[in-house]
Order: sequence, then C-alpha cells, then structure tokens
Amino acid sequence: MRKILIKQLIVKKLCLFILLLTVIFLFPPIVFAQNQEVIIDTSENNNQDSSGPRLETGSVTPQYGPPGEYTFHTYFSDSQNRIPEYVRIYISDINKDVPIEETQPHLMQRNPSNTNSSWGTEYTYTTNITEEGQYQFYFEAKVGSEIIHNPSYGGPDCKPGLCPDCCGAWGGPKVLSEKLINKHKIYLFDKDKETAIWSYNTERNWVTSVAFSADNTKLAAADNQGNLYLFDIKSNNPIWTYKAEFDPNNGNISQDIGLVAFSQNYYIAASLKGQVFLFKTDNNQPIWKHDIGMTLRGLVISDDGQYIAAGGHDTKVYLWETKDSSPKWEYKIQSEGGILGLEGSVIRTMAMAPESKYFTAGTSCPDRSVYVFSPKKTEPILKIKAGANFPVETIDISDDGQYVIAAGGGSDEDPYSALLIKTDKEEPVWKYDYSKNPAITARISPDGQLIALGYIIDGVYFLQRNSNQPLWLLKNSGYVGDMAFSQEGTMLAVGTGTYHVILLSTDNIAILKDWKTENKVESVAISPNGQYIAAGTSLERFISIGSEGDNTTGAGIGELKDLKPELVKLSTDGQGSQIEGDNTTDAGVSELKSELVEQSEDNQGSQIKKDAVKSFKIPNFYFWIGLFLGIGLIILSLIVFIKKRIRWIIIIVIVGIGFIIISSYYLTVNKKQIFTEVQQKEIQNEDSTDQNIKIGKSYDTGNSNNIRVIE
Repeated sequence: MRKILIKQLIVKKLCLFILLLTVIFLFPPIVFAQNQEVIIDTSENNNQDSSGPRLETGSVTPQYGPPGEYTFHTYFSDSQNRIPEYVRIYISDINKDVPIEETQPHLMQRNPSNTNSSWGTEYTYTTNITEEGQYQFYFEAKVGSEIIHNPSYGGPDCKPGLCPDCCGAWGGPKVLSEKLINKHKIYLFDKDKETAIWSYNTERNWVTSVAFSADNTKLAAADNQGNLYLFDIKSNNPIWTYKAEFDPNNGNISQDIGLVAFSQNYYIAASLKGQVFLFKTDNNQPIWKHDIGMTLRGLVISDDGQYIAAGGHDTKVYLWETKDSSPKWEYKIQSEGGILGLEGSVIRTMAMAPESKYFTAGTSCPDRSVYVFSPKKTEPILKIKAGANFPVETIDISDDGQYVIAAGGGSDEDPYSALLIKTDKEEPVWKYDYSKNPAITARISPDGQLIALGYIIDGVYFLQRNSNQPLWLLKNSGYVGDMAFSQEGTMLAVGTGTYHVILLSTDNIAILKDWKTENKVESVAISPNGQYIAAGTSLERFISIGSEGDNTTGAGIGELKDLKPELVKLSTDGQGSQIEGDNTTDAGVSELKSELVEQSEDNQGSQIKKDAVKSFKIPNFYFWIGLFLGIGLIILSLIVFIKKRIRWIIIIVIVGIGFIIISSYYLTVNKKQIFTEVQQKEIQNEDSTDQNIKIGKSYDTGNSNNIRVIE
C-alpha cells in the first residue's frame, strides 16, 4: 500500500512539473506582432531610466527655412533635483562624411525661468546656420559620473551616433534655398496639351489640397496658411478667396494643412487653421464653421452634400449633417500613451465612398488602426489593427464602399507597407510586403479593381485587388506626393517630389503626359470628365522625409538629379490570365506602349528557392523543447496506460499533442518568414537600395520634430 501511495505521489508531482513547464513554454514566446501595443511617451526616449536623470524631448525652431538663425531645445529632469555638469548638443549635416558623434559639441544654456513640472528645466542652443543642408542633432548631459543621451533608442547605455546599438538622432532643421521656400503654385493642365493652361502663385504658402466641382467648371484649392481659393477653370484669377483667422486659444496647429472637398450640389467643405467650414460656390462667406481647436489631417464630404466628416490631432472623428454646424456625433480614438495627455491617437487620413455609405479613418501612434464608419452609427462598424508599429499614413475607399486600401509602415515589426481590407471582413484580404520603403500615398480605382501605392524612396506600384503581387512599376518618379484616379479608373495622375505631374493610362499601361513644375507636387486631382488635372506644390511631406547621396528622389537637399520616369513590368499575372508579347494589362488585351521596360526574370523562381533553403533555420530552442516534451508526454501516457492509471492519460496526451502542435507552428512561421523576406528582396529594385534613405518618424508630440534612424 505504501509503495502504491509513493507511486501516486511521484506521478502527481511529475504532472505538476510538466504543467509548470507547459506554462513556461507557452506564455513567454507566443507574442504576435499584430497584437502588440507600442506605447510612445511624449519624450520619445523610452529607454531612459524614469527614476534617474533624463533629457526630455528634442526640437528645433524653425523646423525648416533659409540659412539663418536656428534654436535647439531640450529639457533636463532629475528626481534628485541635481543640476548637470553640462548639457551639450551635437549637430551635423547628414550629407557630410563626418559622423555626428565626431563633430564638435556645443554647450547649451540653462533657462531656469522655463521649467516644466513634467519635463524639467529647458536648455537651449542658438546658432547661425549658413549652409543649405539636411541636419540632425542629439543631446548629451553629464550628471556626476553618469552620461546620458537624447534620443536613446539604442538603450540606456547606447553609444552616441547612428547604428543599430547607437542612441540615434533627432532630424532637422532642413535649411533650404529661398526658391524652394518661396515659389509655390497651383497648376491647371489639359490632358491634350503639353504645358499648363495656367498657374497661380501662392508664394510661401504650401498648396496642400486641390479639388474639382462635379460639373468640371470650377477648381478649389487650400493652403497651409488658412487660405481657400475658388477658380473658374478658364482663368487663373480667383472667383473668390477666403482667409481663415487664427484663434490664439486654439492648440498647436503648427502642422496644420488646408483641405478642401466638393459635393455634387456645389457645397465646398474646407478645413483651415483647426476649423471646419461649409461654403457654397456662389459666396466666399461660410454658411457655418466649427472650431476644433487643433490641427486637422482628414476631411471628406459625401457626393450628395448631406454629410461631412473630419479628424486630426485632437484624436476625435467628427460627423456633421451639412444643415447644422454642431457635429451629429463624435468618436474618440482611445489609446493609452497618446499625445499631449489626450489618451488617444492622431487621425492621419480619411476617405469617403461617394454615396456616403461608409467612410474610413487611419490613425497614428500608438493606436495604428484602420476604422470604417457609417454616418448613421456613432461607433465604427469595423476596426483593424494595422500593425505593432504601423502608423497609417494614407487611406482610400472604393466607390461601392466594399474595399479599403491603407498604407504606411516602415518598421521591422511589420514587414509590409499596405493592406487591403474588405469592409465586411475582420482580417485584411492581403498585405503587400515592401516595408523598407514606407508608402505615403495609396489609391484604389473607383471600381475597386486597381490599386496604386506611392512610396518615399521612389516609384508607384500597381496591384490588382485579387493579388498582392505588383503588376508594374512607375520608376524614377521621385517620392510620390499625391495621386488621383479618374472617375472611370482609366487614368492616374501622379505628383512627385522631382517636380513632375505624370498622367498614366491604366488601360494601355502608358505615360500619356509628363509635365514639369517649379517645385515639389504634393496635391493632385482629376476633373470628373477626365479632361483636366490640377496640381499644387508644397513641402509638407518633404519636411518629414530625407535622403543621402545623389538626390534622385527629391527627398534630399542637394541639387536634384532628375531622371526620366518610365514604366517597368513586374508580373505577367493578371486575373488568372497569362499576358503574352506586349500585353501588360490585367487581362492581356492592350498593347504595351514604348515607355514600358521589361524586367529580367531569368532564373528568379529557382533562385528564390535556393535563397529560402540557405536562409531556413530552426527557429530556436522552443521548437526542440516542445517536440521532445510532446513526444515524451505521449510516451509517458503509454506507460501510465500500461500501469492502468487511466484518469491521467487524457490530460497527458492533450498536453503532449499541444506541445507538438505549438512546435510545428514555430517551424511553419519561421519558414514562411524566410520565404517572405526572399520575395521582398526580389521585388525591391537595385537602384532603390543604392540610396540610403532616412525616414522621418513624426510622433505628433506637439514640437514638430522628426526622428531619423539609420538601419
């Protein structure tokens, strides 16, 4: 009897031990990137010890401008109220060969009169920058024997400079030529003419939005200084203009962009200086206005003029009926760790289906999600997490409201830059794997069949709705400021950072027109009849990105090296049809124009397999541990069965099978990841990888900064 009790006790302890191993095995490794929340605090320096000395935030004023005086700011805080031995700043031009950590540091001035209870005491450094360039900077402080840096993305013990284990650097200022700053215009083109019909000079004001009336007779434009313009397309003399007054009680609207949209019944919706306006085309006095009080980044109006929606930095989506200036409803994007203590996320982009069935919104950090709303409901009908570190930069919706394309990305956590969403599905239809080159513009054709993705480094990729494999590429375009499909979906207008407005035929896969402008094009529109194309020049996107080396993308500061845009065939897969000869459309029915350049596909399939086999590795000890534990448990269950301990068999077998399933999952995920990486390398162009691009990550902390991290 004693022996039986001892055996039972051993079996029980063995089972408890196995249960403990199960818990240890299951919980630590199973973290899915899609479900992680990355919380960004307002200092953006999450790796500093919150109980020790800290350098909070980093900024420069102004963020861009001509050669002249610039002031750099940071805050020092310490729980022991110590004063640092020094706080100094390192500044460098990214296009110079000298590493930033090897530049001469400058002592910063302590300003005890400017002390913030949360951030500490301000330190500033003012200097006269005489050379045009794209600058970056970081701070260093010494407290006792401890030296701290800001930013500190490489960890609390990071090395100064730019490398995977280094601290990183703040981006800015961009010191520009007077011409780049002062020469902005609104352009009107006719698709049948070689040059612009007319242009209108807005001087220093960035033209951030353009739109046509439904009857093709009028053009509206908005700029970043609160101006709204209305033109008859026959003349560059405005019918009327409107200037929004800045309300000093409003929050930070330094990053405000003007937005404008038409309805079919001659309503004009506009957002200017943190306010939403409703106009009729026959009068420059607004029917009503509503003061949001903070920067707006999205504005849409339904075709029938019944609804207007808007959203921005105050982390709310607003919905109006045009008959009333008070919102019908508002929805707060709740998210811990949001900007300015608002506990929410910035709405970066919005789009509405013409018949107002649905409209969409994309959010920045820390929420990073895509929302689909119905004007008739106060809660979103769909929310999809874009990724762990995937701010949604751009969004569009098909005319029937069934499909949404969202894009952005640019992080290792989320190896894709765009996702296609069906509004009645809770998971994306597909994701497009091109994460090393974040997308800043995404458009879907009105019929929802064709998708265009515009990128920072350069190029527009074209995909079909039924596949995430790109069909063709517009290369040598520079960074893509904006795009617009024609109402029939047969043409696409592309505005670029290399001073081009390019009109493409999506039927014949051809460049129809390539117009030159005098500055960077960041807003475009096509008239409903497809005859006219409007464009506006701006630096709004340009300020938040940058590049090194030859300035072929327009993102750099140096002299622009203008390349001829051309079309490159990437895939012969249409809607299940093989495209032969010169055919490159989705069904292989149209002739290839002379601009198309074939991409070599020699041995690509076999090389992918070779690369995948070479790269494939067993994911780590979790696979082996799970496999051995699983097999061991099943063997143990057989022993228990022989000993006739029936009640333990089911538990042990289930746990054992669970271990084997989880181990197999690790194996499958690793293999899939390797093949994805190999396919990414195939898609990326060699000429793009030659450029070392620094992507500005704007976290909307209110100080208009951009962090640039070199990988």
